[in-house]
Amino acid sequence: MDGPSVLFIRNGTIVTPRVVRPDGAVLIADGRIAWVGPAEQAPELSLAAQQIDAEGGYIAPGFVDIHLHGGGGADFMDATPEAVRTIARCHASGGTTAFVGSTVTTSWKRMMAVVDVAEEMTGQDTGGAELVGFHIEGPFLAPDQIGAHDPELRRDPQDVPYEELLERGSGVKRITVAPELPGALELIQAAARRGWHIAMGHSNAVGDTVLKAMGAGCRHVTHLFSCTSVLLNIRGKKSLGINEYALIYDDLTAELIADGHHLTGELAALVIRRKGVTGCCLVTDGMRAVGMPPGIYNLGDLTVLVEEGVAKLPDRSKFAGSVATMAQLVRQVVNHGGLGICEAITVASLMPATLIGIDHRKGSLDVGKDGDIVVLSSDLQVRYTIAKGRMVYSASSS
Repeated sequence: MDGPSVLFIRNGTIVTPRVVRPDGAVLIADGRIAWVGPAEQAPELSLAAQQIDAEGGYIAPGFVDIHLHGGGGADFMDATPEAVRTIARCHASGGTTAFVGSTVTTSWKRMMAVVDVAEEMTGQDTGGAELVGFHIEGPFLAPDQIGAHDPELRRDPQDVPYEELLERGSGVKRITVAPELPGALELIQAAARRGWHIAMGHSNAVGDTVLKAMGAGCRHVTHLFSCTSVLLNIRGKKSLGINEYALIYDDLTAELIADGHHLTGELAALVIRRKGVTGCCLVTDGMRAVGMPPGIYNLGDLTVLVEEGVAKLPDRSKFAGSVATMAQLVRQVVNHGGLGICEAITVASLMPATLIGIDHRKGSLDVGKDGDIVVLSSDLQVRYTIAKGRMVYSASSS
């Protein structure tokens, strides 16, 4: 949905990282936030300005999802511009205004084709959320922590010409690596030199292996408590896993799939309270079936079953991504985890934007940033999503 160059959102509670401000308003001009403050102090509006009444709900920064595979029946692995647009429109209905498209384990040729489309679509108009880059999840995963990835296509870094990948693409570039694999530390170092955002995940790494990965440039954990290692007793000596290190080290950030299945709202809120809002972020890990009915779908080359609000492998042994939106995650940590609205919004917007280096233009309601806003009802349902000053979702017209 197109919108005018001037948009005024009023009669809502402004959400900042530290406080909420009732009876606030936001003015967006030419796609950027031009003014934020008490409604009574708002600048004079032109007759051409469109006005949105928040009806006493929340006016919050648009959500930033840094781990997202698909939605609306499309998958990032489809490697087409239309798939990206479908995903972007689907997740805009959940308040997302920017996202990083994620791969799954696949052939090297197919992955490079996905990267080509990601490069083409990064920063382009999608009619929904903005694609800001890509995330390589697989093939560098541990065999026994493969999750919902094709084990036949898993690879060790030492056996793959990853330099070709590291030189490709534009925008945000993320990668998940199991640091115990042969050649993993060299890959982490090479990616760090090129400014990639590097996460450990799908891994059984413990003890010094985790610490060496951090020393090589790994600063993040992919979906904490999901395919990540735990405390082990090795010959009478207890070695910490990724989960424990993430809780101990402030400079090892973590992403949380707080969809009520991968993580309950209570567990996600516990981690957020321990690490603080600067130490973690919410992610959907959403797959093709987001916004779709239950049934059989595919994730990469794997068949998955969607039932009871989550995706699973057909034998129901493992989850296969979520079918949640960011707004659902926010409701989980607030309604079930007891987290405050400021903290919940921050880990869904400013912190993911900060982790991937786009907080200078997204993630908070600051003058000069992109006009990315989600208007929520008092019970945290999405009423409007605005991306760069354009209305991309309205609950009243959906």
